[in-house]
Amino acid sequence: MELYLFTYISSENKFYKLDIHDNVIEVDVLIIINLLNRQFIDIDFNLGTSFNPSDFLVSPFNSTDKFINNEYFLTADQDEHKRKIINDIEKDNKRFIVVKGQPGSGKTLLIYDIAKYFINKKNACIIHYANLNEGQDKLVETYNWNIVSIKYYRNTLQAGIEVIIIDECQRIRVDQLNEIIQHAKQNNIVIIFSYDERQVLQKSEKSRNIPKIIETNLLPEIHTLNGKIRTNKEISAFIKSLFDKSRLIEKYRYDSVELLYLNNMEEAKSFMKSNIAGDWTIINYTPSLYDTHQYEKYYIPKIGTKTHNIIGQEFDKVVVVIDNDFKYVNDSLTYSKSCYYNPEYMLYQNITRARNKIKVIVINNTNVLERCLQILNIEKK
Repeated sequence: MELYLFTYISSENKFYKLDIHDNVIEVDVLIIINLLNRQFIDIDFNLGTSFNPSDFLVSPFNSTDKFINNEYFLTADQDEHKRKIINDIEKDNKRFIVVKGQPGSGKTLLIYDIAKYFINKKNACIIHYANLNEGQDKLVETYNWNIVSIKYYRNTLQAGIEVIIIDECQRIRVDQLNEIIQHAKQNNIVIIFSYDERQVLQKSEKSRNIPKIIETNLLPEIHTLNGKIRTNKEISAFIKSLFDKSRLIEKYRYDSVELLYLNNMEEAKSFMKSNIAGDWTIINYTPSLYDTHQYEKYYIPKIGTKTHNIIGQEFDKVVVVIDNDFKYVNDSLTYSKSCYYNPEYMLYQNITRARNKIKVIVINNTNVLERCLQILNIEKK
């Protein structure tokens, strides 16, 4: 296969090419037209599944050594936000900063990159509103980062801390938030809040609306990541159409989505015990602290993980389950039973953890099955 490199200079209205000796020479446009007409176009090539942005991006959690050694890059959007945030803090003396974005926007890499910058210049710490994952443990144990789970947040309220980063802040309790803010105000500490409003697990987390409290009461500098750098377009489109039945379905091949229909819980549990695991990550709903719910019947701790263990992380291939307690109400996918941790919110958390592929297991739920088939443009047999 030959590679041709051309450029067009508008001020001259001329085309140039780079020859085999690295010389730039003028070329007639007819030559370019002829090459375009001769080229072979593979109509079966699917860029959405063949190109994986995650191969070129480093996660602080999954590629911790590369992250520490600066073997990664930020997108132009991330880099611009980083520059502005550092300027907000160091030159404009802003004390409250917000970084927000949807799943796949690169929010986690950005705030950890900013944390690394301040760790080298100031005494910075990270409060994570979940259990620490393996990558965070490695940052703490091997590289001496100051990262604590929210249950130990008071450990950060000590002398010498200059920058506090609160990750997954949308889930924090109001009393915890107020205590941290009060300490920061008294000690001239910078707080960077990082959140995605939709990534909640309980109705109480949604109802207290922490992002609104922060943005209304503190008037912070807000930095919103708009681009999706890690999200597979097919997966993103499928998720949006799955949760909103009124949404216009985007036309993709959906090679990144697999669908499996099972008749009952016994089949689901048997399937979970089968040879599915491999390089798939099975994410189960977190069991309730108080009651027992139907979804716990196919929860096998040794095989899968649970929602609360994967917060902030991403995986190449993810398995999620939708049972017959999920219903469409006013075209929105909801969970019909009352649970301590809302399975509707947990499903959104689980399914948005996938980078490259999702396997959706539907159990005895023809309404959801029909919606999935409609999205995938598959006729029901």
